[in-house]
Amino acid sequence: MDFVTADDATIRNVVTEAITPTAASATVSEDMRLSLCTVIARLRASGWYYEGANEQTMATEALTRMPAGRFFIRDSTHLGHLFTMDFQTGRIGESRIRSVRFTYVDGMFGLDMMPRHAGARCVPKFRCPIDLVEYYTRMCRIQVARQKPVYPIWADQHGKSFSWRILIRPMVKVTAEEFPSLKHKTRLIINRHNQLITMASTTQPIPNQLIEYLLQYPYSL
Repeated sequence: MDFVTADDATIRNVVTEAITPTAASATVSEDMRLSLCTVIARLRASGWYYEGANEQTMATEALTRMPAGRFFIRDSTHLGHLFTMDFQTGRIGESRIRSVRFTYVDGMFGLDMMPRHAGARCVPKFRCPIDLVEYYTRMCRIQVARQKPVYPIWADQHGKSFSWRILIRPMVKVTAEEFPSLKHKTRLIINRHNQLITMASTTQPIPNQLIEYLLQYPYSL
């Protein structure tokens, strides 16, 4: 199965142009355009999506100094993929930073696992890369608690397997311009504790603007 129905270059143009309609992207369906628009908006709101060559270079250099378990998402340099996640393994005696690409099939993102790897056909799929990352960070916490591997184990294109114990916390931008706002930090805490439902059940009405802001980024990372 192909990654997308439109050609890879067209999809990449749609992403880099923030889903602005152009003649070059006319072959992309409106549903796909809206879906990718939402994905890009949420990635940018996360604070750990690095787009553009300069940002990605700085992020890679910063990641080399980070402890094991830190990660970030960037634009993929491979034409067949939209996004890639780089993560710090902290392993001694080998390259400490590893990368895994995200596939994009029928509007769903998944890990680019080896087709020959056992269970690769059962790789979970998600509407947004952040959903995907949250899933695997939960797997990491479960694995740490149980002290044994939890399916699935990622295998790269060379057949080398990695445990998700090494996926812990995103590397958030900390420059004066990009440092997460207090509003965003509060939103993360609310999402982390599933407090939106609790807030909605109170007798005090919640402003629609607040609900909309929370729903714009429904994640805890």
